[in-house]
Amino acid sequence: MAEEKSVEDWLLGRGPVPDASALREAGLAAYAHAVLPDGDPVRVALRSDYYAAALRHQRIKRALLPLLRAWSARGIEVLLFKGFHLAEMAYESPGTRIYSDVDLLVRPERADEALRVAHELGWLDPFHAEAFGQPHSHTLFTLFHAREGFEVDVHRLAVHATHRWSAVQEAITDALWAASRERQWEGIAVREPTPVDSLLVGLVLQRCWGDAWQVRARDFVDVQTVERRAGAMDARLRARAAELRCSATLEIFLSRCDPGAGRLSLGAPSPGEVRRWRAAVARERPGLGMETLMYRLLRIRRAVRFVPRGWLELLHARRALAKGGDLRAVLARLTPPAPLASLDPARQDREAVQEGVRWAQRVFPGGGADAATLRSLALYAVLRRQGWPVVFVRGLPADGSRGPAHAWIELDGRVPHGLGEPDNRRNYRVDLEFPEPEMAASAGDATPGDVELAPAAKAAAS
Repeated sequence: MAEEKSVEDWLLGRGPVPDASALREAGLAAYAHAVLPDGDPVRVALRSDYYAAALRHQRIKRALLPLLRAWSARGIEVLLFKGFHLAEMAYESPGTRIYSDVDLLVRPERADEALRVAHELGWLDPFHAEAFGQPHSHTLFTLFHAREGFEVDVHRLAVHATHRWSAVQEAITDALWAASRERQWEGIAVREPTPVDSLLVGLVLQRCWGDAWQVRARDFVDVQTVERRAGAMDARLRARAAELRCSATLEIFLSRCDPGAGRLSLGAPSPGEVRRWRAAVARERPGLGMETLMYRLLRIRRAVRFVPRGWLELLHARRALAKGGDLRAVLARLTPPAPLASLDPARQDREAVQEGVRWAQRVFPGGGADAATLRSLALYAVLRRQGWPVVFVRGLPADGSRGPAHAWIELDGRVPHGLGEPDNRRNYRVDLEFPEPEMAASAGDATPGDVELAPAAKAAAS
């Protein structure tokens, strides 16, 4: 795509700054604002993106600190890695590195105690590996902060796994723990990976073994950022990869993303490339193709449970729309009366709900021009009942044309991951939100743990 090519050329120093839309699509809007010179028109256009990212990071941080402080007081070790860790501890300004949720490791033998402490502080756990019949998942459980609308993935393994035959992942996780170093952060003792492990385990193996080999633009920036702090990485990465027996995987990644060699390829790999790469790393990561298939089957198993509920909610939504009247009144009827803090999430997986409702719509009769509204109403109803503070949003074309309205849901001001509509706020002019921001703020959402907002974030919010 032309937008991908423009981002590649800019990062490699071979082309002009891409437009704001391309940078947002690449997840580099806040980063570009930080590195572009004052007065650059693209930088000006991205100011709100940067402020929003900086404020979101500070809000996540202030919600996370009480949890980590409580775990530390109980002697529960935590190892921070991936996006949040890089934003907070590698980038000069945390707001320049966007991420979806917080990833961390705890020792499996302390998992039950860690979960009890989280419950005491008001956190919800929408996913628990044991409860979902996935005792060998790399994720022990997921925590959800109802007010701030973000998740904390508490991992057992640093590398993706879905079955009991995970000796490779266990060995890499043990090596990550052994090489990690303790750091005092905001008065809390936490552990963090070495710079080389931050890239090799937290980035390279994740992209190649967990994300179907798809390189992201921010991967290139992550490598550059870590190297600016810790020095050139090529030799150290290759030495560590040889030690962890993943050298072929590293070379494939570097063939697509290597700032030192001036290489970056953001296009999706072809099926043939994926097959070749899986064969090339078969000795390093046995059963990767089979595990990918198993993971997809597990997703189907989780999502299929929500198809009947999704179908019923679609039916209710269509009947309500057929009666006419104010859409707000329809949404009010679909909103549970209990405050979110008291709702039981029933250990449900948000993405499984989303997928189940989409499947339900495929077999649901009719829909037509109201398809997006019906789907969004159904998603809103199901997710709200499980404690997710989602917001229903409707918008008209931003260009002022007479095109149809579009509807979607948002969580924490964004279309949730998995729905594939990240640009709705740019493509549509919002004319309805439910609950409205003032209403949501007073709805009794859970507010576990508060700390003072950082001055920089206060300034960004003003």
